[in-house]
Amino acid sequence: MKSSHNFKISIIIPAHREPDLKSTLADLEKANHFHSVPTKVFIILNDGARDTVETYSYHEQQEIAFKNLQFSFPLEVMYLPHIPAKKAGVGYARKFGMDTAGAERGFDRNHILVCLDGDCRVRSDYLKAWSEVYSCAEIDAAVMQFEHSTHDEHDVLNRAILEYEAHLRYYCHIQYRVGYPHAMQPIGSCLSARADFYQKIGGMNQRKAGEDFYFLQKCQLNGTVAHATNSRVFPSNRISDRVPFGTGRAMSEYLETKEQTSYHYANVPILEKVVTTLSAARTNSADMWSSLPEPTRPFFDAQGLVRHWEETAIHTKSRAAFQERIFRWFHPFRFMKLMHFLREQVHPDIPIETALQMYFQDRQQPYPDSIESALEQLRKWGESDRFWKLWGVDDRE
Repeated sequence: MKSSHNFKISIIIPAHREPDLKSTLADLEKANHFHSVPTKVFIILNDGARDTVETYSYHEQQEIAFKNLQFSFPLEVMYLPHIPAKKAGVGYARKFGMDTAGAERGFDRNHILVCLDGDCRVRSDYLKAWSEVYSCAEIDAAVMQFEHSTHDEHDVLNRAILEYEAHLRYYCHIQYRVGYPHAMQPIGSCLSARADFYQKIGGMNQRKAGEDFYFLQKCQLNGTVAHATNSRVFPSNRISDRVPFGTGRAMSEYLETKEQTSYHYANVPILEKVVTTLSAARTNSADMWSSLPEPTRPFFDAQGLVRHWEETAIHTKSRAAFQERIFRWFHPFRFMKLMHFLREQVHPDIPIETALQMYFQDRQQPYPDSIESALEQLRKWGESDRFWKLWGVDDRE
């Protein structure tokens, strides 16, 4: 269903010592010339109380320099200095920017809050793509397709980012392939939401890391989320130790181990059986329990599944309501916790290429001769499987 309303887009960019912000803004300038839409960009310079004097000075100079730049869109530069250590991080900055944009430009249905990062590049159809996605009135939030950047002069980092993205996509393929209804691909620089929906679900969280995962989970559980292939975001493959996990940390660890591991594909039949069992609404709890794969029972016992199953049976009247409530309980974080349980108790992690070889074999496809080709195939399958879709283009959804 199309929406005939005009949009306004707010792009929020948290920035902590970002040296190439001008390139990101130059891309947005090109995108605004390619498809003009009322757009405002909010840069949130931020540092913590434990940062260095050099960092404070860097941000002070950036604030002055960026306020003198001229673009075809309004640019607001805000500096949040010396944030207390407990709060300092990307989640706090992202939330501040999104809350500020909503308060200034309205928490209404046609105001789109878009997350981006200061080390990302975007295509010239970037703003056009968001307009296409949100022309579908039922969409509450969306994730834009991504491809991590590589640089010819950094062979090891190139290999690292290709394997890391392959791991991310492989995990998403697993979720989708086993029929998990909340399959998702959280990338902080690719997220967006309608401002009214953002406010309704309580906004962004303030986590130092993983803020994108928890925000997208909240979107998945409370609204309709589009995984859109209308454009591309190109996150950086830089090294970073600012957060305990994520791309930057993965790059740093790869330099130490020269290996990206991922979930064993032998866990897939187990997960498929779990999803099938939890989808069997109205089955009594004893039959449900006996249908669960035996290796997963200690996990679900510790999580209190039986009690929740029986409460759900009491408080729901339809099959659809039962399934919705059960999979709200079996949310993406709990799904990931099960993956970690299986890693520790059943099938340990294996090198990503070994896992991909098993996945390709299961799809009855030959494994390519390089990780680059394997990753490209994962991207293509994501679209041919209809996890990533074109939204609002030629009336296709």
